[in-house]
Amino acid sequence: MAKIKRFTTADGGYHGELGFYCPGCDSIHFINDEETKVQGMPVWEFNKDFNHPTVRASVMLTRPGYVCHSFITDGKIQFLSDCTHHLAGQTVDLNDI
Repeated sequence: MAKIKRFTTADGGYHGELGFYCPGCDSIHFINDEETKVQGMPVWEFNKDFNHPTVRASVMLTRPGYVCHSFITDGKIQFLSDCTHHLAGQTVDLNDI
């Protein structure tokens, strides 16, 4: 099973974004790559390996009082120390999506 997948508007994506399950937030995070770039939105580099994804730059989600900041490398998610959830500072395998 894949660790990251291309979502369509039919299954929850906005414009065909890449989505992955974040165990720190217990939710799906979406990013755009070159294939799904939307005018004015950030674009991440993606190695196109859905089972062992690497994404650059970091992925950061912020809400008032909450931060999730990570790198995805070879199918693992490295949570940076500025995260405000229980996995801050840890590296774990990405779950299948």
